[in-house]
Amino acid sequence: MDIIRKAFWPAAVAIGFLVFLAAFVPGGSVQKAQAFPGDICAIEGPRVIGVGQTVLYRVRVEDPDELNLVVVDIDDLTGDSDITSVASFDDEYEIINPTNTIGNLDVVEPSFWDQDFLDSLEAMFGNFTIAGNVCGVGAGGGIAAEIRRIVDDAILAGEVCAAPGTAAPSECATDNNVPGLPDIDCPSQSTCTIANATVTAIVNALVAGMAAGLDCDELALEAQKAAIDSGAHVTVGNQVFDWVIDVCVDGMIFGDEFREDGIGFFDVTCNTAGTFEISVFDSLEQDNALSITVTCLGPGALTITPASIEIVPAAGNISSALIRVAAPPGAEVQFTTDRCAIETAAVATAANLATIQALYTAFAAGNLSVTAPAIQASTAVTGAVDSTPLVDIAVAFDTSSATTASSQAAAILMCSGNFSPGVANITAIIAQTGVDTIVTGTVTVVGPPVAPVVVTPALSNVICGESVPVTVTVKDAAGQPVSDHTRVEVVTNFGGVLGGTGAVAGQAGLVSPLSSTVAETFNGVATLSLVTSQTQTGTYTLVVATGGGGSVAGLSLGGVFSTPTVTGTATVSCSAAAAAGPAATVTAPRTGTGITPPNTGDAGLANASGAGLSLFVIAGLAALALTGFAGLKLVRR
Repeated sequence: MDIIRKAFWPAAVAIGFLVFLAAFVPGGSVQKAQAFPGDICAIEGPRVIGVGQTVLYRVRVEDPDELNLVVVDIDDLTGDSDITSVASFDDEYEIINPTNTIGNLDVVEPSFWDQDFLDSLEAMFGNFTIAGNVCGVGAGGGIAAEIRRIVDDAILAGEVCAAPGTAAPSECATDNNVPGLPDIDCPSQSTCTIANATVTAIVNALVAGMAAGLDCDELALEAQKAAIDSGAHVTVGNQVFDWVIDVCVDGMIFGDEFREDGIGFFDVTCNTAGTFEISVFDSLEQDNALSITVTCLGPGALTITPASIEIVPAAGNISSALIRVAAPPGAEVQFTTDRCAIETAAVATAANLATIQALYTAFAAGNLSVTAPAIQASTAVTGAVDSTPLVDIAVAFDTSSATTASSQAAAILMCSGNFSPGVANITAIIAQTGVDTIVTGTVTVVGPPVAPVVVTPALSNVICGESVPVTVTVKDAAGQPVSDHTRVEVVTNFGGVLGGTGAVAGQAGLVSPLSSTVAETFNGVATLSLVTSQTQTGTYTLVVATGGGGSVAGLSLGGVFSTPTVTGTATVSCSAAAAAGPAATVTAPRTGTGITPPNTGDAGLANASGAGLSLFVIAGLAALALTGFAGLKLVRR
């Protein structure tokens, strides 16, 4: 490689301005921009990765030299991640024992890395850009900003002479007095004004000319013409011509101002999910440092909204579900289902997913009247089903916010149409380096009501005038409770009064001599009450009809259904209260025939086996007891 160093650099300088600028491709994640030699200015690489994934990171250093001792450190905030390979200038790419620190990362200009080595990195990690002067162009400015800075330096000679409140070079010195740096002087006086439009025209001409591959003379002519056409003095235009020739032919800008950044390579492997910080610093200059935070995503359960959908939606329900799964950016995710159809086209970008996710989030929060029709009308639901309805492939993309790092792939489970009810088993297979992660989940797919509709009064026989609670149980073809808000209509005879939960005013009322009401199901059950008449005895027949519940827009109510009607019946009998009978007669207990004059009887002296003796004894005891109580009262007095 020493031969490459010695042979390449003089040639590179001689190639000059044009070659570099033609190869300049801004890219990566710039953390800071410095124009000072030795500054660590960027760590490039993904901010969201996955468990088991190995990813490449690049460090950029402005104009590096042998005095730069670049240290790379991994700090596991949560989870576990390690540096597993590092690029060495001599040893090329070296697999190392997992470590958290590299003591001295080789950082050299891209020209010094062997092209075969760079090709092998791209084969392992995908395309990346290392050419250019990311460190020197200013934050986000690109090539035009760097050219602008150089032109400004030539005009301003390192001094700020802009008019207050403007960004344009103005009152410019006659001579910049910077040895070796070509300048643009005032044409005839000590100070002059070069308009912002002139500087912009020069910069645009240079950028366009370099993109077109013009040589130095052609570039100089284009810049001169642009300056004069913008209104500058001809002498200024001539100086612009001379300046471009100087910096282009001599290669001075390529050697000093536009030199490509030094690049160092290493990779990181995530072992367990969490967050880690990559810090890069110069061991000889501690304040020359930079760090980024990376999130490593582990496999998690599918996020499904909502968990239950309906083939023929009742009012306020929907026929599709949003499926999301965390996955590293760029990872291929295969979604499969064994019921309905799964499609990814409508949520293939971060912008589309954000729009659709907002609808489903609002739906889950209970804003059904607004979001259900919006979801049903969205392209995610009404889009065509492709030729492989049970499988579709998506590529995960970055969905990070200002506060949270994330990356997801998404799909829509579409069940509106000729599908069967039941449980849809969803699988997402995430393809990652060295490992495939499999994540599963389920969605309950509810079908329209089917017979029999079970009508269950709490009592079958009551007194007329009493109220009877009645439940109506409605299920789909898979035996699942139909979706909430599926409407049922109930009619009874004899003018009995019906009241149902969810009854709609003006849509269901007394229909003489019948009575009807509308109720809605919750967990597959609608509840209502039958109030029997106080004057009409007999059997009340309840007839219940239900169907798909009408449209989600709420325009179909009562007995208007979007699927075939199914019915159920039950009866309740009421009878009149029992009639009132005659008043009851109280008769004193009989104890015998008593004493009939003139016969006094045996005075209670009957034989021992006679009843008279017993009564005598009892009477005597009673008299004795009364006498005793009276005596006690006298004694107490």
